[in-house]
Amino acid sequence: MNKTLLSVFTGSAILLSMATLSGCKSSASLADRAESPMVTDGHTTNGELLPRYFDSNTKLQVGLSNDDQYFYLRLIAPDRETQMKMFISGFEVWIDPTGKKKKTMGITFPIARPREQGQGGGFAGGPGQGGGRPQGMDPEAMRARFLDNQKELKLTGFPNLKNGLIPLENDQDVHLAVNWDAGNVMVYEAAIPLKGILGEGFSLSQQPVWGVQLVVTGLPMPSMPGGGMPGGGMPGGGAPSGGMPAGGRPSGMPGGAPGGAGSANMQALFESGTGFYRVQLAK
Repeated sequence: MNKTLLSVFTGSAILLSMATLSGCKSSASLADRAESPMVTDGHTTNGELLPRYFDSNTKLQVGLSNDDQYFYLRLIAPDRETQMKMFISGFEVWIDPTGKKKKTMGITFPIARPREQGQGGGFAGGPGQGGGRPQGMDPEAMRARFLDNQKELKLTGFPNLKNGLIPLENDQDVHLAVNWDAGNVMVYEAAIPLKGILGEGFSLSQQPVWGVQLVVTGLPMPSMPGGGMPGGGMPGGGAPSGGMPAGGRPSGMPGGAPGGAGSANMQALFESGTGFYRVQLAK
């Protein structure tokens, strides 16, 4: 796959049916046509078109597109709580080639990590009993640790790909990367071969409609003394994150996740969310 820097998109905004946001069924909308291959390196550059839609269920900015060979997914996680959930509890993308909400073919990355000891009783990089990131570990070190620990992805249900755990650098033509920009905003990019879903000799002339689900899983609720429930924020103060328009960014990224410094919206860490989109592939 050509590693030229990111896709050049044409046409108007990526038109996605946000059934989960509208609360009603919607006809499929046309994905943008990628005129050059996406470089799945998790980096952004000046002048590229960022995802234009903000999904309030997952707190992700979402962009979907395709060319003649790949289906592309670009996500931006601007807030630290969403990043932490993806790092610790994992992240799933499900595709239903019938356009419905069935979890037919899935990609899991990052993969959920088991609870690690020696981090104040908490998850590595997550909200331990002491709160925040491990003492003495700066955001850059935490990002490096995450990237070192995530060397595999999981494929499920693909009829024309090897399913199970495979390396990020693999022979299945599945390209995926996570990284951070200068503002500590996380960028997730995936390129999935169309032949892995549609089979050899596929045609886009009929512009198939797919159902795409994005699943962010909340952290397990920790046990608290007296059976209480954690609330408020992590030590250090700071405002909780909230909704924001696509393309926007918080002025500062609080700590607790590999990309930030400050406090966390504790309750948001335990909340799960799913975004659903019906997308008609561009021909």
